[in-house]
Amino acid sequence: MYRQVLKDQPNHFNALHLLGVIHYQRGDHAEAIRQIDAALKINPKIAAAYRTRGFALQKLKRSDG
Repeated sequence: MYRQVLKDQPNHFNALHLLGVIHYQRGDHAEAIRQIDAALKINPKIAAAYRTRGFALQKLKRSDG
């Protein structure tokens, strides 16, 4: 569903962020970071996105920001 939204609206913050959350939940932490980073470029003021990004970085044992 989120990919369909992104076809029509490629800069849709919620679709990008929540797709990142799904990737995180499935254990694909690198892709989660890519999706969340794309969302944060659109709206860097959403704390929940940074939180999920931080969790994904922890899983990858990375501390880069």
